[in-house]
Amino acid sequence: VSDLTAKTGQAVETMEKVGKIVEQQSVKVEDTREQFNIISKELDNNNKAVEKLNKSGKELEKTKESLMGIIESLSALSEQNAASVQETSETVEEQTASSEEIAASSAHLADMAQEMSEMVAKFNI
Repeated sequence: VSDLTAKTGQAVETMEKVGKIVEQQSVKVEDTREQFNIISKELDNNNKAVEKLNKSGKELEKTKESLMGIIESLSALSEQNAASVQETSETVEEQTASSEEIAASSAHLADMAQEMSEMVAKFNI
């Protein structure tokens, strides 16, 4: 009986130790669950941040494409303006040459008129 009582006492002690271990395990499992919940929330936050970054990236891509279109339009306008300036410059050069020819012809006509006046003056004497 004393052996049975001793073994029963040991069994009770073992059960108490096992109970404490199970209780500690339960606390650790709960702590682990809380940590996993925190990690899960952080992963959700990270996923949301990545989604925002992807959305921002797409918006930036659209803006870049729009800017590229504007730059191409401005480039085409610049080329057209350069061509117009070139044409205007050529027209001005042609008009300048024509004006010079007219001025030369006018000077020549003035000389001829002077000569004619001198010739007429000879006949009037």
